[in-house]
Parts: sequence; C-alpha cells; structure tokens
Amino acid sequence: MPTKTYAVDGMDCADCALKIEKGVSQLDGAKNVRVDFITGKLQIEGDVSDEKVRERIVALGYAVQQKENVPARVGGVTFLNYLLARHETRLALIGGGGTLIAILLNLIGAPSLITDILLIASMCVAGYPIAKSGLSTLIINRDFNINLLMSIAAVGAVIIGETSEAATMIFLFAIAEAIEGYTTDRARDSLRSLTELSPAEAIRIDGDAEERVATSDLKLGDVILVRGGDRIAMDGVIVAGASEIDQAPITGESMPVHKTTGEKVFAGTMNGSGTLQIRVTHLAQDNTLSRIIKLVEETQ
Repeated sequence: MPTKTYAVDGMDCADCALKIEKGVSQLDGAKNVRVDFITGKLQIEGDVSDEKVRERIVALGYAVQQKENVPARVGGVTFLNYLLARHETRLALIGGGGTLIAILLNLIGAPSLITDILLIASMCVAGYPIAKSGLSTLIINRDFNINLLMSIAAVGAVIIGETSEAATMIFLFAIAEAIEGYTTDRARDSLRSLTELSPAEAIRIDGDAEERVATSDLKLGDVILVRGGDRIAMDGVIVAGASEIDQAPITGESMPVHKTTGEKVFAGTMNGSGTLQIRVTHLAQDNTLSRIIKLVEETQ
C-alpha cells in the first residue's frame, strides 16, 4: 500500500493536527492518516490522489505540498517578521490598530456610532481567519473547535453592546495563536537542525579508489573516509587514524573526545584535525542521530 508524505503549513497546535487528520481520513481511499504537528508532516496510506488531499487541506484553512518539494525553512526569523509574514496575523494587527483607534476616539468623546462601527469593522478584519477556520471545521468535520466558539462569543458580545470587549478579545486571541505558531515553528527549526547535522554525502573507500556517494547508498561494512574538519556521515568504528571528535550534538559533552582505532563514532559529530577511516555499523535510517530525531518526534 503506497504511503505519501506532505508538509502542511499553518498547523500550529495539536488541535490543528486532529482537525486535519479527521478531515483527510474522510477521503475515499485514505487509510492510516497520521499528522505530526511538531514536524508539520502528514502521512497517508492508500490510493488517494494528491489533488483530493490538497483540496481537503486547503478547505480546512491550511496550505500543503508534497514533502519532497518543500524548501528548507529559514531560521532566525524574529517574532515581528513572523507576524508580518502571515496573512492571518497581518489582519490581526490591522484589527488591533483599528480597535486602539476606536478606544482612543471614545476617550476623547467621539460619537459612539463612529467608535462602534470602527470596532465592529476591526473585529471582522481580525476575526475573519478565525471564523473561517471554525466554520470549515464545522462543515467538513462536523465538529466545534475553539475558533468557532470564539467567533460565537464575539458576536454575542456585540449583540449585548460590548463591542470594544469583542474586538479586543478577537485581537488578543489572534495574537495568542500567532505566538503559539511562532513557538511551534521554532521547535520545527530545532528539529530540522538535527536532521541537517548528518552530511548528505560521504567518501567511500574501495581499495585505493575514493568515491563520493549519497549516505543512503552506503551499506553495512563499507569504509568511509572522513578528513579533518568534516562531519562524520554514519555511525561506525574507526579502522584507521585518530582524531579529536566533537560529540556535543549527540552526547552533550562540552570538550572534544580523542578517538582512535577500534572506537565507535556517531553520525553528525565533527571530526577534528585528523583523517579517519570508518567502517559503517548502522545504516542512515538506523543510526544514533536518526533514533534521536525519531524519539523527539514521538514525544511531541
């Protein structure tokens, strides 16, 4: 049974993951749907077209593309840049600005009709993505979520004449969602940095010949060459050479460790000045670094 993996953008919490999982599971042919909100990955087993998956996820308010085509996320984004980069939070900032202006106008004695219209308009601008998400969940999944409940609460506040409270509540909720999304993206960046520790290629030694190959093509027992300053591509045992190895990403040790013939080394660690020949003892999908990443994903 074929398995497809997609990257979902805009999924910021466990409830978002459950919403997508439930919605995609309703598609004909979709089996064993699994969503990991920390990594932003959606996995589907079964015969279901990419177009149907994409349409369902877009209808739920998210963006999606197949994992193989996803560009690496740029790290180091400040919270302000994150706010400005997201359509939902740009609307929230506009709505928050309108709410603040309305409150200031009210303080200087502006007519209540003007301030109420401005507050309602601000609430609608900031609350549009929230209401849209809540309604899509209700229509597709037949389920209530916090977005729908917040939308109902805001409308109720307007009905009883508390327009400023309604607009403020929607703005604060939207900013809280943005903070949650920013935190989740930082966690994803940290996890992605782990995956980038292991080189994509290694130098395999065959007799006197050296060949650069993808790490996924290496087999148990292959011998790889690691020059000074290079990262070690695979778990293995040193068969020739000695060097200082920086194992901090794997073991947390602050100082490099001297390694020589017969000692184990780990994928993702940094070689010092020596040149090493290492016999591969674990495949790429089963090395120490891969197991750490898998454990982090499973403990979300």
